[in-house]
Amino acid sequence: MISIRFWQRQNCSPAVRFPLEFHFPPPEVDIRRAPRTGDVILSQSPGDRDQIFASLVHAGFPDDFLEVRDQDGPQVRDTL
Repeated sequence: MISIRFWQRQNCSPAVRFPLEFHFPPPEVDIRRAPRTGDVILSQSPGDRDQIFASLVHAGFPDDFLEVRDQDGPQVRDTL
């Protein structure tokens, strides 16, 4: 495991420099916190919405995908 340091200028958000082997391509990354451990996780951003929708078209999903679903009504369950 590699450890790195935070640095901060006065009145600025903390920053960190990653070793070259961990660099992300620009312009942005996604950040989230793992609920169980509290770890901060950075992931390469999948791109803008246009790219995401283009990949769905490329994958062959029909235009009406999930528009109409054959689904039974709500289940009737015993009270706990």
